Amino acid sequence: MTAKQDSASEREIVIKREFAAPRELVWKVWTQPEHITKWWGPRGFNTTVTEMDFRPGGKWRYVMHGPDGVDYPARGVFREVVPPERIVTTDEFDEGWQPPQPIDLPSGIVATAVFDAIGIRTRLTLTISHATVEDKNKHAAMGVEGGWNSSFDCMDDYLMALTDEVTVRQLIADQTKAICEKNVDKLMRPYAPDLVAFDAIPPFQTNGADAWRQTWASCLPHFPETFAIETRDLRLTVSGTVAFAHWLFRFTGPEKDHPAMQSWMRLTGCYQKIEGEWRIVHEHCSVPFDPHTSKALLTLDV
Repeated sequence: MTAKQDSASEREIVIKREFAAPRELVWKVWTQPEHITKWWGPRGFNTTVTEMDFRPGGKWRYVMHGPDGVDYPARGVFREVVPPERIVTTDEFDEGWQPPQPIDLPSGIVATAVFDAIGIRTRLTLTISHATVEDKNKHAAMGVEGGWNSSFDCMDDYLMALTDEVTVRQLIADQTKAICEKNVDKLMRPYAPDLVAFDAIPPFQTNGADAWRQTWASCLPHFPETFAIETRDLRLTVSGTVAFAHWLFRFTGPEKDHPAMQSWMRLTGCYQKIEGEWRIVHEHCSVPFDPHTSKALLTLDV
């Protein structure tokens, strides 16, 4: 009498999650070490990528560091890599895995991650296959589903931050283009109604988007017909529903003697996500000055 063979589905744990991010971004976050270390592992864990050879036959090794100081190393070999659709890899507990309580670890684990584009969203299906049903049950008893769902929560948070950063950077780029086009309507689109703006020229404080529109509408006609904006050292930080950025910029163009040309200025922008849209709530444009002469310093040492 032969023993009953377990079916493939009986040996599998399947976990699904949908992310509000495009598939290409989700793929990068899943496969690139600089992203993996930002989210991999249940909430409260940190992860170090000690080896990553991302190709069929290539090896990987991650070490999750628990909040209790315990390390959980894992390793595997990639069997399939089909960008940006599918990854198949072995998944083994590596030497040094020391859970708080001794346990009988499962073996023969193969993980398949499938990335499906759902419009601008991504559905990720993680299928964890085991050598036997017994191995599957061991893995389930360790809390693998809860661990992965917590890890996906961290991934979701990280993807949201990355997506928001891309959005705010695009907002800044669109505004720069609108200034060069002298398009006041496009320029004013992202400002919050209760904006507070500090400018390098009087009035030093402007309250409200309507008043700020008047400032730009009266200013732009004095710019040359053709000009550009050079930007340096843009730094952006996004956290939840708020963000801030700062950078250096100057107007450039063929009219070298124009008063707006060649002078370096500093800009700080503060942004808030209001009803799902990023808005500029504060903007501060300034120039440094020499306290001995009270004159503005408009050149930049390079």
